[in-house]
Amino acid sequence: SGLRPLAVELLMELLEPQMQLPVASSPRQAHLHHQIWRCLRSRAFWQNFARIIADPAERFPRSHENCTRIIAGAIGWMRPEERCIPEAVAPPDVSEAADAIRAYLGGSKGIRPDIRGIAEDLLEELTVGLKMKEDPLQGEALEDAREDLFEDEAVRRESSAHAWQALRRLGNDAFKKGLIWPAEAAYGLALQEGGTQLPDHEASLILSNRSLMLLKAGHPADAARSAAEALRRDPRNAKAAYRRAVGLEALASAEIAPGDGAAALRRGLRFAEEAFEAAELAARLEAKDAKVAELLQKAKGRLEELRQAEAASSPAEAEVAPQVDAADAAADDGAALDGMD
Repeated sequence: SGLRPLAVELLMELLEPQMQLPVASSPRQAHLHHQIWRCLRSRAFWQNFARIIADPAERFPRSHENCTRIIAGAIGWMRPEERCIPEAVAPPDVSEAADAIRAYLGGSKGIRPDIRGIAEDLLEELTVGLKMKEDPLQGEALEDAREDLFEDEAVRRESSAHAWQALRRLGNDAFKKGLIWPAEAAYGLALQEGGTQLPDHEASLILSNRSLMLLKAGHPADAARSAAEALRRDPRNAKAAYRRAVGLEALASAEIAPGDGAAALRRGLRFAEEAFEAAELAARLEAKDAKVAELLQKAKGRLEELRQAEAASSPAEAEVAPQVDAADAAADDGAALDGMD
């Protein structure tokens, strides 16, 4: 049927963003996850995909490949977290799917290496037996969610959740393409749209990413403020501590140019003290990171030099280290604490 490939493509588009968010951030999302959980447990789900994969001929373009990917994604999403006990209810009968994958691997010679690897791992897990997490929404919580599903406040919370998640992804994609200011703007909008509905941990990650964009754009003061807010929302955010230290170190460096007065020296000393505190925090959170250790030593040296300069009769006579460029320091950020949140 011509509708079958469209149905598979639509299912992939529906499930893909949910696979990236294993934990629901709103009641409406929890209800959606409940419905997905029911779908992935159903006998029809496994039987229909098994029949498509078992057919030696492609029923539609890339039917074997796409259906294998969907089943692999379904198993990954249904797998319980390590600290959770698998659900007591028996998982669905996947024997037909296992037979289909086995036949696919044995009869198709033109399988791409990456798809063959996915199919082999999939077959092993299907053969050993599935472990399934609990229904994400059940009992009274499910009944309450159904009653409140379309209330104005519930709709507002759900819209907020979808907005900030989409904007964060947009920011990450922009950054990967080297679009610094569009990425910064997307992160700012994500924070704005999330508002009070944005969980502290997620807000901290977005603020920390925004701080990195501001560092790369050469705005250390704004970067330090964004990182400080990220730490307020999550005091264990190591990247935020590192980026705050980088921004403050750049500000301290900028205040000690030859000929600057006592007021500039005092500002520089204050920035240096705060940079050292932030670097110490980053070092406690990422004790084995070489870039963090290097930054801590740099911040410590800067602070000692500025204290000596303050004690001297003329700040201009004191020897200080060369200035630090925030954008250059941010260029090393990926090596220090790799990847976007």
